[in-house]
This record gives sequence, structure tokens and C-alpha cells, in this order.
Amino acid sequence: MPAALKSLGKNPKRRHFEGTENRRLVEDRFSWERISPELGILLTTELLKKRGAAKKVTISTENKQFVHFSTVGHKCGIGEYTRTIMNNMNLIGFSSTSFTCETPTSEPVLTGLEDQSVVAWFNDNVRYQDSRLRDNIDYLVSKSNADYVIVQHHEAFLPSNELRRLISLFVELGARIIVVMHAYSREHAKFVLEMQAFGVPVLTHKKRDVIEANSDGVRLLHLPFALPMRGAIAQREAPRDRLSPVIVSNGFLRAHKGLDRLIEAFGRVREQIPNARLRLLCSLYPSDDSEATRDDLMSRISLLGIGAYVDVDFSYLDKETLLSELAKGDLAVFPYSESGEGGSAAVADALSVGLPVIVSRSSIFDDIRDVAVTCSTDAHELADGILAILKSDDIYQAAARKTLAYAERHSWESVIDTMTGLLTSIENADGAPPRDMFHETVGS
Repeated sequence: MPAALKSLGKNPKRRHFEGTENRRLVEDRFSWERISPELGILLTTELLKKRGAAKKVTISTENKQFVHFSTVGHKCGIGEYTRTIMNNMNLIGFSSTSFTCETPTSEPVLTGLEDQSVVAWFNDNVRYQDSRLRDNIDYLVSKSNADYVIVQHHEAFLPSNELRRLISLFVELGARIIVVMHAYSREHAKFVLEMQAFGVPVLTHKKRDVIEANSDGVRLLHLPFALPMRGAIAQREAPRDRLSPVIVSNGFLRAHKGLDRLIEAFGRVREQIPNARLRLLCSLYPSDDSEATRDDLMSRISLLGIGAYVDVDFSYLDKETLLSELAKGDLAVFPYSESGEGGSAAVADALSVGLPVIVSRSSIFDDIRDVAVTCSTDAHELADGILAILKSDDIYQAAARKTLAYAERHSWESVIDTMTGLLTSIENADGAPPRDMFHETVGS
């Protein structure tokens, strides 16, 4: 033993190797993520949030620059989410710039962000074959002077080779980078491992993704989905008018949203609550299925003879207007089929104004099972679920209280603190991202 210790003391490479191997064994066998994945996610998120809250003033006074790579200015949930991140960062004194895109059919609408946006890539959202960075991306990255970069990534955005190039450019600039991956699957494991080697953490909004990736030896971090709260939410005790409650649904109009089943269910609800109303605040999406869905819904409403009780708005509403209109409802319903989406901004909007929520069994809602009421998408069962909430004060109040508690835990301040805590954890003495960022963040 003494001889082995003496040999180890003279061999720094061996010491580094053995230390790294010991750390790996401890993480694999005894980390919170292994013992209790849910607890590991909670502890990691709380640690990062605490760090971020402590760093906010420093970031603001030192005028650190944030760059957001996303689809800001387009009719895209991820782009809208990024816009809201930027707006909330502006409120606390952070400096933000979006690296947004143009598409074959549209230029970005950047009202209010004209001086904070750069068109840095082309998003082929028609054929999904030619998405690419702009030819002058090297110049745009250099000119950005980015200290922190938040990349919102979906497999329908940039191909992997272009995304790697973008991240490499920001790494060379000395920026600290995180990638928020929407719709993670095991096919993305190789990419996540490559990012780890770069010192770039990858996050997801779904706890299930973190747990499944961890079981495959891939480190993902969880980022709670923020709610666009505006001021305090009043506690709801019951529908505003028991005789004419308002059921709402919102989000982009797509075939998988299940609004046809909601309309069928609403017809059954009216058999017991004749003056109930349904409001669909679902803006058209630039796709053929969106227009076909609109035509089908209008046909169903006419066929059921419920046009006088259904209000539809297929126009695009700004966030403040949407939240104001949602707040006039009593119950929100989202009977989605399974899809490849990473998170639902539409449900977040409904939760943010304190509405009790019914969701389907689609995996997109897995992270809010303890908040929302889960129902089958069968029209009969969906109607039964709606009636159970609207006709019982106890059930309604319990659902509303869960919403309120969830909204308070997932405020924008909380989520921005988490991202800031993660980004600032990447820093080290020489100003470059460490090779193994995960140990710096979770293991400290």
C-alpha cells in the first residue's frame, strides 16, 4: 500500500484518472439522481435557482450580454416563449439579443425588439431540408459580444452539423452556453454527450426526459416551464356564474389538439348546463392541417347546432390580450393527442391566470399530473370530467388551489434564476467553459 500511494503521488495523470473514475462511480451508484430521480431533479433545480438569485445584481451592473437563439417573431410557441424570456430579463436589467430566423414564407415580426434582434439563420419550415446559418454567422457571433447564450433547439430547426458549428463559434468567443432541447429522444443522446464534452449543459422541460436519459448514462438537466404571470392571481372558489360557466381552450390551431373532441364533449355538457359557453382562442398556424382543422371545427359546431354558445377566435392575440381573455374563463381543457412537442405554452398560459385545468394522457402533460385533472379524450368521459369540476365546489376549489400553488413555484423570476445559476456555474478562472460542466454544477 505505501508503495502504491508513493507511485500515485508521483503520477499526476494517474491521480486525475483515478479521481475521475471515483467520481463517476459515486455518481453512478450514490447520486440523488440514482437514489431518487425526482429528488435529484428538485435538489439540482433549487441549487441553481439559489445561485442565480445571488448573481442577478452582478450580471445587471456588469452589463453582461445574453444571446437567445430561437424563432422570435414567428408564430411558434418556442419563439413566443423566448420573447417572454427576453422581456422578463429586460425588466431585471439584463441585456438580451435574439438570433432569430427568416423562413420561406415570412420575415420575423419584431415589434418592441427591433434593436435587440438579428436574423442569423434560415428556418426551412416548409420542406425541412435546407435550414442553415447565415453566411456571415462568424461575424454576427463575434459582433454579439455574448457572455451567455441560451439556445432553444428543436429537431425541426437547425440540422446537427449547423448547430454544432454555432455552438463552436460561441465557445471560441468565450461565452457560456446552455441548450434547451425540446422533444428530446434517445436519438439525441450522442449530441448531448458531445455538448457535455464542450462544457455545454443540455436542458429539457420534461422530468421524464431527465430520468430516461439518466438511465442511459446521459446527463440532462431539468428546466421548469415558466408561467407568464402578470401580478397576483386571485384564488378561485367557484365558477363566476354557476348557470353559465365558461370553458376555454387556447394555443395554435393544430389537428392533434383534440378540439373536435372538446366540441363533442361540450355538446354533452350543455345537456346538464344548458347555458354553458365554450371559447376557443386558437390562432391559425401556417400549415395545411391548421386550416383543415378550422373548417372541420366550424362544420361540427354548425352540425351540433351550438353556434350560439361557442365563441371562436382564430386570430393571433398578443400575450397580454390572451391572458386577459383567458382570465374570463372558469375552466381550461386541453384534450391533445400524442405529439412531438416538448412542452405546452398554451397550458402554461391557462395555469398562469389561475384556471383549473383538464388535460389528456398525452406525455406532453406528464409534468403537471399533480396539478391538472387528467381525462380520456373520449367525448363522453371528457364531458363527465368537465361536469365533475363545474358542479362541485370542493373539486373546483381543490383544482384551483393546485393551480395557484404551481403558478407561484413556476414564476418567470424563478426560472430565470435557474438559468442564470446554471450559466454562471459554467465559469472558471480562465474564463472558458470547463470540459466537464456537470460536475461543476451538480456536484459542488
